[in-house]
Amino acid sequence: GYLAGAVGVSVLIATTWRPASPRRLIWLAAVILSVGALGASLLAVRPELLATVFPRGDSFRLDIWGAEWRRLVDHGLWFGLGVLTRDDVSFAGQNFAHPHNLYLASALQGGLVGLLILLSLLGCAGVRLLGAFHLRDARLGLALLATGMSAYLFDGWELIDKVGLSWLLLWVPVAIAMA
Repeated sequence: GYLAGAVGVSVLIATTWRPASPRRLIWLAAVILSVGALGASLLAVRPELLATVFPRGDSFRLDIWGAEWRRLVDHGLWFGLGVLTRDDVSFAGQNFAHPHNLYLASALQGGLVGLLILLSLLGCAGVRLLGAFHLRDARLGLALLATGMSAYLFDGWELIDKVGLSWLLLWVPVAIAMA
């Protein structure tokens, strides 16, 4: 949540600077990715810092993602396992109810084809919002889209039928892009 909030606030700040431009936003994205890569490199070199940054560890996410990815590859890489497929994972004596990654969950349900459709939708919304960058609503939509896309990297699994506040982080920007 903190990461997604930081990404969204950064995008919102970058879009409100004068003169705001899509080029500045692309530079900001490059800086954010560079800082993230530098941080990941630092954690790789000094693994003892990992406990400081993530006191709960990775909350088994890497194990969950690995198990779900193997399941996808083994049973339905192209078209997935279907929307009604249970996506819980059991290991280390615990049961995890979902893959904790919207994109992996979308791939499990719709395969690589479904994931490509989702990413195309989000990409088209982002391009459309960048194209209407001169409008305040588009800049807000871009910040919400960046927040939602980064938040769903580490959690989320039901994009259509689990309506909640976080659900709006993807669908409101898509609606703004369509408008």
